[in-house]
Amino acid sequence: MAAKAGATDITEEGRSLGRARTAEWRPCQLDNRRKGVDVKRFPPEPFYVREDLQDGHHRLRLSGELDIVAAPQLEAVIRRLCAGEITAMTVDLSETTFIDSSGLRAILLGKELTDEQGHGFSIIPGPPNVQRLFELTALLDVLPFESESQIPSLGQPTLARPR
Repeated sequence: MAAKAGATDITEEGRSLGRARTAEWRPCQLDNRRKGVDVKRFPPEPFYVREDLQDGHHRLRLSGELDIVAAPQLEAVIRRLCAGEITAMTVDLSETTFIDSSGLRAILLGKELTDEQGHGFSIIPGPPNVQRLFELTALLDVLPFESESQIPSLGQPTLARPR
C-alpha cells in the first residue's frame, strides 16, 4: 500500500522545528522488460550456441541475446571444451543481437581458460551495438578480434539447446 503525500511535524527534544513535506511512497517492482520495447511484439531473441569443430579448433557461433540468462550456458560450453582436447577456440559474435556484462564475463572466461592451457583464442566481431560494449570497457585493443576471413572454415555445426 502506498503512503500518502503530506506534511509531517519535525520536533527535536520537545520543540517544534516546523513541518516537512513528505512525498508519496510506492513500493518498487522490478521490471525485467527492456525499456521502450513492446515485449509482446518484440520478444527477446533466444540464445543459441552452435559448435563447429575441426582438428581441435572449436568455433562457437553465438546467436541471439547473450545476457545474464544465457551467459551460464555459454560458460558451461566453454568449460566443457577447455576440459577436453582443444587447440584453439573462436567465439563468433556476428549473429549476436545483444550482450551485457554477464556475457562479457563468459567471453573473458574463455580467453582466461585457453590462455592457461596455452591454446589459441579469437573473437569474430559482432554488430555495432555488441561491439560498443567492448569499446566502453576498453577491451577492443586487449581481446584478439579477427575478421571472419582470418579464421579457418570448420566442419558441420552442432546446435546446443536454446535457453
